[in-house]
Order: sequence, then structure tokens, then C-alpha cells
Amino acid sequence: MTETAILQEPAKEKKEKRRKKRIRVCFLRVEDLSEESRRRLFEAGRQCQEAVNRIWQSWEQAMLAAGRDADLRIFLELYNRWKKRGVDKSDPPKLERGADLSIFLELYDQWKDRRIDTSDRPKLEFAPIDPKWVKRVTATLREEYPGLHSRVVTLLVSAAVRRILSLPSRTCGRLKLWQAVLLSRESPCRSFSILPVPFDAGNASLAERPEDDTVTLGVRIDRFEIPDRVNGGSHLETMRLRIEGRAGKKRYAQWAREAARGERLWAGSQVVYDARKRRWHVALAVEVDPVQPLPILGQAELTAPAESACWLLASGERQIRIGGGSRVEHLRRRLQASRFGTGSDPFGAPSRTGHGRKRRQQAARAREGKWGRVTKTLNRQAAARIIKELGAWGVTMLDYHVPSGDCLLNTAGKEVGLPAWPIYQFGEFLGQKCEEAGITLRILTAQVDASAEAATGFDVSVVE
Repeated sequence: MTETAILQEPAKEKKEKRRKKRIRVCFLRVEDLSEESRRRLFEAGRQCQEAVNRIWQSWEQAMLAAGRDADLRIFLELYNRWKKRGVDKSDPPKLERGADLSIFLELYDQWKDRRIDTSDRPKLEFAPIDPKWVKRVTATLREEYPGLHSRVVTLLVSAAVRRILSLPSRTCGRLKLWQAVLLSRESPCRSFSILPVPFDAGNASLAERPEDDTVTLGVRIDRFEIPDRVNGGSHLETMRLRIEGRAGKKRYAQWAREAARGERLWAGSQVVYDARKRRWHVALAVEVDPVQPLPILGQAELTAPAESACWLLASGERQIRIGGGSRVEHLRRRLQASRFGTGSDPFGAPSRTGHGRKRRQQAARAREGKWGRVTKTLNRQAAARIIKELGAWGVTMLDYHVPSGDCLLNTAGKEVGLPAWPIYQFGEFLGQKCEEAGITLRILTAQVDASAEAATGFDVSVVE
């Protein structure tokens, strides 16, 4: 082919980027449920619990029988050797007298940005999930739990496979959970209470009720034998769903009605039992329209100063301070007082005979849980307040400077042994609120780390 032909050859079209689905879950209360239906739902939830435990047990036995634990140890050893080699930066370029400065800077940048050669990076020679094992465990569960609908069993296996592949280890840093299980550093997941019953369009249907402005769900979750039929039969559980809450009546009701009319896709839903309120709910997962980013009409900056306020939002000459250090200090002081108060020593002897150390630790766990709930609530409120102010100012672009360790959130009332403020959690809430409002968010940090990159999923820029 000549040079002219090469120039005339049309360029290859780029593949269209796959649109990310935006899924929202509508929690709907189940009403008018008969006692027989409740009994069948409880039985289905108990069988789902046993089936999920059986899936994890079967997966672990299959992997150990195939010797995947030894293969994983060999791979990790080779990977650590490859990782320790690092990058050779012993020969930096030198600027000689009379040399071109631009060429030197280009060579210096190339030397500085030198990365590890990944051509000889060791690769994992096996997959954590074997398709043959998936078919085998699905057939086994259908034989062991004939009272469950076949579609429910399929959904349980699919959900368990996704969890095996995606769950991180709780104790082993960067390892996945399945890797920690094969290395005998962690035990596989186990459920000790009834699990939600999954359903989708394969075993359920939605219908709209215009007379009382509600939605009806018909779902099949069980199975029973019929002498004249090979596949047997199942009961159709009819549930009337009611939308609760002020926000739910505005958004969830419209989404549920559109899903019932077939105008909106829905899948991967569950029937959930709330043990605290002793009632059943339906978690209906629907696909909502993606929010289009607004045109850039103004820009604002969000920082966390070291004093006077928790957050400082500024856009031009306008400034607003959100959150005071006195409230954070008060919360930490209360936690400090309750932590070192009477009966808070986890290693001390019990005040009354007959009670062990675990009883004395219950109060400490309750305080830690309260601190987590309070910080989560305040982070949500701060993120919502920021989005509200941006909307009032007409600003559609926000630069978020990730706070350092000396911000007021971490220093107000801080003493030895007290917890730090969950900054990463605030970044997650801020990213969600900005996405819903169509505001462009940029994360700026002095050092790019895992917490900054995972704060919202947006691009992270480096500020020198």
C-alpha cells in the first residue's frame, strides 16, 4: 500500500463509551399481607440464608480441592518480588553548560515520571469463579431446597458470585476477601439471620392501582410439587405497596408507577424483613434518567480552614462559613467524659459477679456507634447545605480542597485516643449531592492518595 493510499484510508471510529446506569432503590412498605403469605416469606428468607451459606462453603471446598490456595501463594510471592524491584532512578539527567534548557526539562520530566515496567508482571493463572462450578452449585441448591422458586435460586447464586469477586478483605489490607479466605487469614461470609428474598421480572410483575394511588407487586418465591406437572407450581404473593415519607411521595411514587406501566426499567429487587419494626418492605431497584451536567456559570471553592469554621465556601467576594468548631469540640468532650467514666475500663474486673468482660465492653461499643452516627448526620447536613448555597448563588462548578490533618474537624477537642473526623465520608456525600444536582465537582489535594481518589469517583487533580 502506497503512502497516498495510507493517507486516504479513513480513520477507525472510536467505540462509543458505555453509558453508566443510574440506579435508585425505592423502599416501599408492604400492606395487607395475609398470615399465610407471611409464613411463606419467613420460610423463603430462612432457606435463602441457608442457601447463601451453602454457596460460600461449596466455593471454598472447590477451590481448596483444586489446589488454588497453593497457586495463590506462589503468585503473591512472585508479585512481591516484582514489586520490590521498583524503578531505577540512579541516572538523573544533568544540565550541561550551553545545553538547551527545554530539552533538559523534557528529559527530566521523563526520568521523573518513569514507571515500573509491567511487561513481565506476573499474572494470576486461575479465575476465582469457575463457570462449571456455578452450574453445579445451582443444580445442587435446586435439589437441596425444592421449596424455593428456581428464579430465586438463580438470583442468589448470581449475587453470591458478585460478592465473592468484589468484596474486599476486612483484615488483610489490599487483598480481596476470596484471597484472604484461600490464605486462611479470614473465614468466608456467613449469615445468621433471614436474608432478603430476591426477585426480578422473571418471577414478579408490577401493576398500578389508580383508585388508591398505589402499586401492586405479584411475586412467586416458593415451589410445590404437582403430580401431573414436571415443573410443579408456586403461590402468587400479591402485595400492596405504599410509599412512605415526604421525599418518597415525591420521587419514589412516580418511579414506581412508571415501572409498573413499563416506562422505566427495574431489576435486582428484594423483599426485606425489618426485624426492628416487624414489618416487610420491598426494595425496588429502578433505573432513573442520568442528570445532565449544567453549563459552567460560576465557580466556587470549598476548603477546611484550621480555625474559625469547619468548612469555608467562597465564590468571588461571597463567603459563607459552615459548621463551628465548638460543636465538634463539645461532641469529642462528651465522648472523652463517657470513655473514662465509671465502668469504662475494658480490662477491669466486673463490678458484679457473674458478668464477664464482654458485658463491660457493650457501653464502649455503643459510644463508638453513636460517634459514627453523629458524624454521618453532620456530614450529610453539611453537604446538603453546600449544594443549597451553590444553587442560590447560581454556581455550577465546585473545587473541593481535601482537608489535611490540621483542619478544625480533626483538631477541635482532640486528645489522645479520640477518633478523627471521617473526611472521606463527607467527600462521598458531596459527590452524590453534586451528581444529583448536575454540579461539576473537582477534587484538589496536595497528595493523591487512595482516600482522595475513592472519595467520590471523580477525577483527582494535584495541587503543588
